[in-house]
Amino acid sequence: MKTVCVVLSFLALSVGTTVAQDSSINHKGLSVWNIHTRDVITLRAVQSDPIAVLTPTQSIVVRRIEALSIRGPISATSSPEPIACPLSFSIEITNGSETQYVTISTAFLKKGSVQTYTDSGPLSLTYTAGNRISVELVVPAAGFPPTSCVLNGLNISIQFESADAAQGKPN
Repeated sequence: MKTVCVVLSFLALSVGTTVAQDSSINHKGLSVWNIHTRDVITLRAVQSDPIAVLTPTQSIVVRRIEALSIRGPISATSSPEPIACPLSFSIEITNGSETQYVTISTAFLKKGSVQTYTDSGPLSLTYTAGNRISVELVVPAAGFPPTSCVLNGLNISIQFESADAAQGKPN
C-alpha cells in the first residue's frame, strides 16, 4: 500500500510539474545588482563617493531599489533605546544624464531593533548600453551644532531588466 501511495504521489507531482512547464505565460526575469557599503558617520562636509559601478552591455531599465541596514542610520548617542538620525542619508544612482535619489528610511524594523529597510517603490529608469552607471551613498554633513549619526552595513539591491524585455521584445 505504501508503494502505491508513493508512486501516485510521484505521478501527481510529475503531472503538476509538466503542466507548469508547458504554461504559455511568459515571465520577465529581473536581474539583481547587489552592493554592500562601508560603515559611515556624519562629518563636517557632505560625503558622496561612488560605492559601485556597472557598465551594461545592453540598455537596461531599473525597476526597484531596496536597502537593508545592519545598523542605522542612528544617532551616535549613548541611549538605552536606539534614536533615529534626524539627518537624511540617501542612495544616488546615475549615469550622468538620468539620476534618481532614494532617501534611506530611519524607521526601525521593530521595537529595540537598529535595522532599517528602504524601498524605492516601482521605478522605470532607463540606462543605455555602454554608459557607466554609478551608485553613491550620500552621507549628510553633521551641521552645527554637530549631529553625529552612523550607518553600518547597508546592503543595497537594485532590480533591473533589459530594455528590450521591458518593451516586450525577445532578447
